[in-house]
Amino acid sequence: MTDPIVFPDDTLFFDIETHSITERYAWTPREYFRLGGYSWGESEEVFITDDYDEMIEVIRQATIRVGHNIHAFDLSVLFGVDSDEALQMAREYSVFDTMTHATLVMPAPYKYVDYKGNSQTVVKPEQARKWFKLANLAHHLKVPGKLLDLKDLAEKYEYDIVPILKKDGTPGKRVQKIRKPDVCCGFGHIPIDVDDPDEDRAQDALMFRDYLRDDVLAARHVARALIGLDSAPGRYEWDEQFSAGILAQISRNGVRVDQDETKALIYEQDWDAAHTLDWLRDRFGFPVSDKKKPLQSNEGKEAVLKAMTELGISTNGLGRTDKGNLSFGADSIREACGYVSTNKGWEPTEAVPEEVQKFADALAVLAGQRSMPELTWACMHPDGKVHPEIASLQKSGRNSVTEPGLTVYDKRYKHLLLPDSDWEGLCGFDYSNADARVVAALSGDEAFAVRFQPGQDGHLINAYAVWGKELVDTDVEYYRNKMSKRMGHAWGYRVGATTLHKNTGIAESVCKVFLTGLNKAFPGVVAWQNAVVAKASSLGYVKNLWGRKMKVDPKRVFTQAPALEGQGGTTEIMKRGMFKMPNRLIRMIKIPIHDELLASIPLATFEEDRALFVKCLSSELDPPGGQRVEFPVGSTPKPARNWREAAH
Repeated sequence: MTDPIVFPDDTLFFDIETHSITERYAWTPREYFRLGGYSWGESEEVFITDDYDEMIEVIRQATIRVGHNIHAFDLSVLFGVDSDEALQMAREYSVFDTMTHATLVMPAPYKYVDYKGNSQTVVKPEQARKWFKLANLAHHLKVPGKLLDLKDLAEKYEYDIVPILKKDGTPGKRVQKIRKPDVCCGFGHIPIDVDDPDEDRAQDALMFRDYLRDDVLAARHVARALIGLDSAPGRYEWDEQFSAGILAQISRNGVRVDQDETKALIYEQDWDAAHTLDWLRDRFGFPVSDKKKPLQSNEGKEAVLKAMTELGISTNGLGRTDKGNLSFGADSIREACGYVSTNKGWEPTEAVPEEVQKFADALAVLAGQRSMPELTWACMHPDGKVHPEIASLQKSGRNSVTEPGLTVYDKRYKHLLLPDSDWEGLCGFDYSNADARVVAALSGDEAFAVRFQPGQDGHLINAYAVWGKELVDTDVEYYRNKMSKRMGHAWGYRVGATTLHKNTGIAESVCKVFLTGLNKAFPGVVAWQNAVVAKASSLGYVKNLWGRKMKVDPKRVFTQAPALEGQGGTTEIMKRGMFKMPNRLIRMIKIPIHDELLASIPLATFEEDRALFVKCLSSELDPPGGQRVEFPVGSTPKPARNWREAAH
């Protein structure tokens, strides 16, 4: 039997209550803070304070600060965008965020029943957020969690409940909620004064403080239970806390938006959508006045099918619903129009005419999908920036970036994101073929690693391996660019011919020839893949070189195991590059996406800082049983005026 986990007296457990999440970048930290709760070590006493200075002081006094989601929220809003104190605490390994640790030792399952008894499914990283809620973790760890739900109390201060009048003008049984004037969020208006002369408000203030007290105690219970699931946090687990602190700092940094251009594009897209709607109405009888959403009506669907036929778009490309009917959702329409789903979102292939692109984009808007300019505008805060939420929710540790989704940001709109000021320029940094380099290092396949030598062309090497040099040289543009370049990346992760055909649009028979050819040309990679799959099948997880355990779905182990090793390797290399950066550089970072960083650098120090970024990020791998492979970093040669120009 293991000894019980006892927290030292200088360990601080804390939580805070604030105004609305939408106001976090509109107010100063002092204005935004409402209540703080904290407890030391194993003490059952929880101190509640509305004094901002007291909260800051106790956090500074602690040796270890513990709480739930405190990197991304509590510490971020307490110290604000003008401070890197929270980042420094993470660098010193003095912050233990239970949400961050849960992603390592208690990853989200595919299906589960949450603490409210609702069935949940986790397919996408953002769906995992519900699993990592404090109340849900406490429920599944079988420890005391929250006893109260403030939603009803918050609504009391956000809405007036008004009876709906009958036809005769008398109040009926049905009611409606009417938002109170000058109230954007009820949580920010719940009373905090237990001595309020209004007895009802004083009682609500007491309930509010009890809720906060429960959160503080729940954080301790969850922290103890999570540590008990595995051994005490080691170097990798503390590194992950530092990484979470860096991501929180990048979120605080934010990215400035070109507001005039964004508004102009929204207007232009609305204009295109309106014209598409008029065309559908005039030519094909598309409904425009029906209360039902037009793409959900039979008339609307019929009009779209006729339009697709006229534009030369095969209606066979539309997806199917669960009931087997044609799907008229945004993704289904774009796929039918020739778009492909990439790790950067839906993108049109070169063969998609501009008229078809406008049609697909307009219908996506009609289907209820916000355009990228609209989403950017909606996510912009009063400071003129988007502050994306960044979290390592994927099994491999890769970042999920939302609000807005910068990992899938359409390249047509990257010019909307700007440097912090006119005295700065954007600079992009990225690794060259990072995932493939990880595969080369881990597999030890020397023939596969030749592509990384100076002057070599990996896409051409693949093409030669599959079709032979003599044939490829007759049409390099076709075999290298239109075939090998589009298919090569996925091979290292054992993609099947059917999936590759779906993702690229290339004939499945050609995809099969390509994959078979590479398997024969690089047997060392295939042997590594087989070994990884065998180990994952036995253990139920893969463990990367740095110590991260990544659970594998038994039904997908054949492709998932090598993919997790490769993608996870690139992620770890990027993290460790940021670990080497001084806080000054981290505060320049705007966007971290897999193997790419975007930074806003002062023009006066551009060359010096660009060189320092490259130095920190450059790395190499020399794993046991593999081979030494370098990971060079490319960068934008001169200051760029927007994200699009920073691409290189």
